[in-house]
Amino acid sequence: MEEFIIREAKIQEVEKIAELHRKLNLHHRKLDPKYYARNNNGKTIWIKFAKKRIKDDKSVLLVALHKNRIISYALGFIKENPPIRKIRKYGYILDVFVEEKNRIQRN
Repeated sequence: MEEFIIREAKIQEVEKIAELHRKLNLHHRKLDPKYYARNNNGKTIWIKFAKKRIKDDKSVLLVALHKNRIISYALGFIKENPPIRKIRKYGYILDVFVEEKNRIQRN
């Protein structure tokens, strides 16, 4: 059986994760080109954003590894509703991506 590992991402892995994010964005851009249009410096901005999330105790950036290669990531954090809401805090999943060749194909 092949071994997969899921763990929190490390700062030095953000460049590789940014490549997965680019692929996710390309997929979304096919669905809505205008909304998902990316700035010229989008990669740099996303890397800075991801590094901030890694350091934030209300965020989590997870990676899945197969044979020591990052094949997937998930990014989520805790958000707060305005004080008028009974539920003040909630979990928010921003991104989830798996390399296409590592996805389970079901019919």
